[in-house]
Amino acid sequence: MASEPGQNGGDSTTTIGYSDASDTTEAGDAVGITGGEIEPGTDTENLLGVRARGRATENSGIAPVHVGGPTVAAVEGSVSEGDDLDLGTTGADGELETSSGGPAHALSDAGGSWRGQDAPAGYAWVLL
Repeated sequence: MASEPGQNGGDSTTTIGYSDASDTTEAGDAVGITGGEIEPGTDTENLLGVRARGRATENSGIAPVHVGGPTVAAVEGSVSEGDDLDLGTTGADGELETSSGGPAHALSDAGGSWRGQDAPAGYAWVLL
């Protein structure tokens, strides 16, 4: 079964709302906080979570963000199941990459599957 970027892994995934007033994130982006709102993460931010599926609210720009549990996140193509992941310098903004002791953990290879659900190319199932 195919998964979608930003999809959660079930009841064990924790989701919060956080400002995305400038509407710069997409479902599946690994995000950090810059200037009081979420942005596609880079090596200058700490990983907050993964932008969840769904639109930001119209009036306040609050967007859903997975902050704990399994989800489908954008990753570098070299990510393998079991890797520790974090925001870094070699991937594109909003991508997780292999990082020793990172706060996230790859549950699947990039484009791989977890519990019978396939991640799209450029994404993997990760545990936040």
